[in-house]
Formats: sequence, C-alpha cells, structure tokens
Amino acid sequence: MKIYLRMKAVKDAGDSWRPDANGTWQYVPVPDSVGKPPQWVLDAEKKGAALFYLRPGGERYSSREAAKRAAKKAVATSAAVRHGLSLTDADPNRQSIRSAVEHFLERKSRKAPRTVRNFEHILTEFIDWLPYEVRFVDQVTSPVLLKYQSYVESLPGKSGSKASPKTVHNKLLVIGFMLKSAGVARPSHMVEFPTIEEEIPEPYSTEELGKLFSAMDSFNGKGKQHEDADAFKFFLASACREQEVAHATWRDIDWAKGTYTVAAKTWNLDGIEKRFTPKNHERRTIPLTIEVMKMLRSRAKSMTGTSEPKSAAWIFPNSDGQPEGHFLRQWKKIAREADLNCGDCQSRRGEEIIEHACARPNGECHAHYLHRLRKSRATFWQENNVSLRTIQYRLGHKSLETTQKYLGVQDAIRTHEADNKPMYRVPA
Repeated sequence: MKIYLRMKAVKDAGDSWRPDANGTWQYVPVPDSVGKPPQWVLDAEKKGAALFYLRPGGERYSSREAAKRAAKKAVATSAAVRHGLSLTDADPNRQSIRSAVEHFLERKSRKAPRTVRNFEHILTEFIDWLPYEVRFVDQVTSPVLLKYQSYVESLPGKSGSKASPKTVHNKLLVIGFMLKSAGVARPSHMVEFPTIEEEIPEPYSTEELGKLFSAMDSFNGKGKQHEDADAFKFFLASACREQEVAHATWRDIDWAKGTYTVAAKTWNLDGIEKRFTPKNHERRTIPLTIEVMKMLRSRAKSMTGTSEPKSAAWIFPNSDGQPEGHFLRQWKKIAREADLNCGDCQSRRGEEIIEHACARPNGECHAHYLHRLRKSRATFWQENNVSLRTIQYRLGHKSLETTQKYLGVQDAIRTHEADNKPMYRVPA
C-alpha cells in the first residue's frame, strides 16, 4: 500500500515531483525503496508534522513508520473481510478509541492552540502504536497501557538516549484524560507513573543576567544592540510566559499606571481566525519597571510614531508582522555569546549521540530556557518582600504550591549573615 506525503511541490524535467516552496500542495508518493529515503522525506519527518497519508485526503500520520503500521492494519482488515471475519468497529454498544479521541479533542478545542496540538500529537501517536486488535475503549487495559509505557520510554529524547520521565509522565497523563473523558473509571490507576525528581529552580544570578544583557549589546561583535534585547527586558520585568510576551499588544499597556495586562485576543490571518488564550484562561495585570516603560515608549515611538499608542498591533512582531516564535532560539544564541554554555550538554542527531554538544561553535545549552527569566523575577520579588500571594497572582498560577516551585533556593553567600546569627545565649 502506497504512502503519500503532502507538500508543496513541482515536477522536474523527469516528470518526478520535487519539493518547492513556490509550488502547489500535492500528495506525493513516498518511494518504497530499500535504503535511505530522499532528503525531503527526512525533512518532513524531522518537522514532526502530520503530513503522511495512506490515501489523499485520508487519515494523516506524523511519520512514515506510523503510516506503515497503519497500512499493515489496513491490509490485515482487508484480509479479515475476505475471510468473512466480523469487524465490530461499528458496534453500537462499544465506543471506538478513534471516536473517543475525536470527542476529547473537540471538548479541548477551546484551549490554547499549542496545548491542542500537543494533545493531538500524543493521541495520534497512541492510536498509531495500538495493536490492530485493540480498537475499542474497553480494550485499553492495564497490560495495554504498560506496553505503551514501555514503548514511550524507549523513544529517543531530545538530549539523551531515551525519553525523560517527565515526557513519559505527560503522555500517560494525556491518555488518562482521554480515557476518563470516555467514561473509564480511574485510568491513572492502570499504570505506574514514572517518578519525576523535583528540580530545584535555578534563577539567573545578578552576574549571569549582567553577562547576558551585556552580550546583547555586542551580539556577533557588530557593536549594535541585539534586535530582541527589548523583548528580553520585557520577559524579565514581567515574568511572563513566552506566548504572553509574543502576543503582547500596545493596547495591553497602561501608560499611566505602568502595567501590562495579559488578556485573551483574536485576530485574522489570511482569512483564518487566530486565537490566543492565557494559560488557565486568567486575565491578570503585572507592574513593569520604570526602565522597561521607558524602553516601551521609545520602541513605540520608532514603530508607531507615538510614544503611548493604544492600538492592537503587536509589540514584538516578527519580520512578517506576526507574533514572534523564535525567542528561545535567540536566547540560546545570546547565552552562547555571553560564554555561559555549560559545555556538558548531550544532544542527538538521528541515532548519533553527541557529547559536549553545547561546547561546539553553534551549540545550544539546555541550561538556558525562557522560564529561567520567569523564575529569576519571581525569586527577586520574594527576596524583596513581595508577598507569596502577590507573586502567585503575577505569575498566573492556580495554586501557591506551583508558585513555590518557581522560587529559587538562596546560596550560602547570600545567606551568610543570617546563617551566622546566634540562635541562643548561654546564661552568665
């Protein structure tokens, strides 16, 4: 059975399809030859997009292997029909796993697009993995889930030889949500969730932040401020999540009070309605520093012609005028420029494990991520006597327990004076 890849393509002189960004969308047959597939197939798999099909317009899969497994199931189904075996997918008294997944995703469609995509990816992977004979929700037993857990644990992770316990935990959690939505009682008791070691938050030190923001002023040695310096100052002052910064508009800034309000918004892109929803659907207002408000006025003047605009235009747009989506990539570049890469990171290239990957010229260090700016600001607030309840509100957390996990542990240098205060006196 053929497998198709949907992509923009044109035909070459030999009447064969080849990828072309200026071409039209086509369902291109994937070569079934032995050996390394064409580069355009490998590129599609690397993106992880669900672009592989068994038939044009049919169900889609995230990789050739997933599509091949589905093809084997389809062949087995045809064989069963030819031999007169009953396929009970349409049994009115049983709920199929596919329909359960569809209903679950429909119920969750109002969540943030990134969350919905993550749910869809995990559940599609689960369906692709399922043995052919497991088609109904009541067939998803503890042994089935344990086998799936072993499969997920064997998958390659981003930096190591196997998926991390947190990744495994999150995937099992999503499967559990779907099963519970389908009426399964206590699905979380059907598996043994992996133990996740609680990581101590590592906020940036004053010295590290100084190096990072200094590196932006001489990025790539060009002697000019890095184009994203304003955005990262905003990240640090507001303690906002990446998408909350990417979707900040001038309308969200209260110029008189010096605050930024995180709020849901919709906009139109090429006739398609796009939506941003804050995590937990909560609107909240965060005070900004005098320095950042001064930066915003200067930025607004250069971008809009007025120093206090109230338009719905993005504050930090990309080159296409849309919300920026590469803040993390830029932050890692800045960390490398500031000579803060740890040098010990491990990464993966296909099946190859690369040791000390972040010590290489273009290496990216796992120690640098945008949430560290968020944790740094939260810890700064705590150390400067902002109440825990206030920090919880500003971070947009539902519980104080979550907020406490964001607060860094002070090192011995900072606590030296307090540590050496006497706790008792010996009577004379």
